[in-house]
Amino acid sequence: RGGVELLQVIASDEQGVLELTRSEVSRGELRRLLKHARENRFGVEVSREEGATLLAEAAALNLRTRTPFPEDLEAALRHHGVQPLTEPAPLPAPEPDDARHVLEGDQLHATPEIAEWMPPEAEVRRLMEAVQALASSPLALSGPQRQEQVQHRVRDAARAFFTPEVRQRYARRLWRMAAYFTETGRPLQADMARGEARRLFHGLDEPFSRFAETLFAKVVVLAAAGAQAQAAAATGPHAPGGSPAPAAPANERRSPGGLILP
Repeated sequence: RGGVELLQVIASDEQGVLELTRSEVSRGELRRLLKHARENRFGVEVSREEGATLLAEAAALNLRTRTPFPEDLEAALRHHGVQPLTEPAPLPAPEPDDARHVLEGDQLHATPEIAEWMPPEAEVRRLMEAVQALASSPLALSGPQRQEQVQHRVRDAARAFFTPEVRQRYARRLWRMAAYFTETGRPLQADMARGEARRLFHGLDEPFSRFAETLFAKVVVLAAAGAQAQAAAATGPHAPGGSPAPAAPANERRSPGGLILP
């Protein structure tokens, strides 16, 4: 009837276990913590065995990336009877319906959880430099031509970023998100995430992942929205000597250089 050991882990699927704390709580406190987590949908409950496997996979990343083991990680691995697992189990093979789901993968970015996902900072900077180069190009392009060029830059950036290693990383992220969507009553999003995950993991390129493309497209859209807000503040009726700027058509988004965006 004593306390229960509570292991709290912060892990990265790129670097491994970053933080680990061990504490002892009463069984009543543990029940309250679990109840609070379930009610607020903080995550997905997994078995002790699956939790130990996730810990072993994360520890293997520590070794591969030479990220130092946090204190007590070795003891935690021994306690759960596992060792660093360098070869996690593969995801299931793609299913016939997955090609349809991959064309709907952009809708995953409309979920509040995945809406916050962005490419790494270096990739964002590289894409925006390519888009700005279009804006300053001496070529005389029509609006539709500029939009097409921006879409090409977005697609090229996504294809270059999603190497086999990155594909597998995002596939596993989406696979876990599918479990979370199922747990939170969103079966359509769960099916989309699983379909995207299976195809990404097994390297199917065509049709190209709309999820992957939209990960980069929203960078340009967000940058354009920020630039438009700044321009409106600078040239609006309350700005010194300013007057309202002419509005772009309702179906257009523009970059700071005037490019129409996807």
